[in-house]
Amino acid sequence: MGLFNKFFGSPKSNKNPLDDKPPIYGGDGTTEENAAVINCASMGTANHLMNRFISERHGEFENDWNRTIEFFLNSEESNTPKTRVIGVECSNGSEYKYYFDVSRPMKVADKMLGLG
Repeated sequence: MGLFNKFFGSPKSNKNPLDDKPPIYGGDGTTEENAAVINCASMGTANHLMNRFISERHGEFENDWNRTIEFFLNSEESNTPKTRVIGVECSNGSEYKYYFDVSRPMKVADKMLGLG
C-alpha cells in the first residue's frame, strides 16, 4: 500500500492545508505585518468576513461604524494584490485602518478569469 501511495498520492496528501484553518486567522489586522488572513474562495464571502471581523471590534456595521477609504497594497513579488486595507470610521468619530490578507480569494478569482 505504501508504494501505491508513493506513486499516486494518498487522499490526505491532496488536501489543502488551508482547509483546516478558520475563516479568519493570523494577526489582529492593525498593521500590514499583522494582517488578518481571510480563508475563503470568493471575494464576496471575503467582504462579509472582513465586516464581521471589524464588527467584533466596533459594533454593528452601518450603526456603529462605516467603511471609508479602501485600497489594495501592491506586492513586489506578485501582480495580484495580497493585502486589502479598509478604513473605518466609528460613530464616535474615531478612525482605524484594518489590513487583510486576501491572497487566497484573489488567487481563486484569477483562476476563474484565466489569469492565474
